[in-house]
Amino acid sequence: MWWTGKESLFQWHSKIGYVILSVVVTRLIWGFVGSHHARFVNFVRGWSATRAYIKAPANTVGHNPLGALSVLALLGVLLVQGFSGLFSTDDIASEGPLAYLVGDLSYTMTALHGYSWTVLQGLILLHIAAVLFYQWSRKYPLLQAMLRGSAEGKISEFPPVSLLRWIALLVLVIAVLVGLLWLAPSAPAYY
Repeated sequence: MWWTGKESLFQWHSKIGYVILSVVVTRLIWGFVGSHHARFVNFVRGWSATRAYIKAPANTVGHNPLGALSVLALLGVLLVQGFSGLFSTDDIASEGPLAYLVGDLSYTMTALHGYSWTVLQGLILLHIAAVLFYQWSRKYPLLQAMLRGSAEGKISEFPPVSLLRWIALLVLVIAVLVGLLWLAPSAPAYY
């Protein structure tokens, strides 16, 4: 996304943005209907649990309380990125498909799109650093668990939900996004 924006490949930037927005919305919905460890209710903890984890880290199946905060932050910023991109404009070569609907607010959305990109870069680096720290310093097999769905010492007692359910949900979200963009009124001729 960064490269397509930097190189003014806005058609690709928009299309990839739609995919990312669809995946993020799908993941948010999956947080309520997905597998046990993917559901927010099963891994998002309160501040007291997070403080307790910081004081005495434990090897968990699924996200630990700090990982849960990272997931929420990444999803939130990605959602802001995707949503603000729909309403952004650079007044020269590109604008989001719904920029005309918000008038001058489009410039605010453009600024938000830029600021949230900066925040997203920091969160990505922090997330990668944390995974590597837990993998090599704490000897938690996070990479293996992410790639294979399980790892030694990290086996869930809950079976995963069918991959077909996730694919069906993603297709539904994409269809809704495409439908909303298709149903949106066209920009006025004077715009």
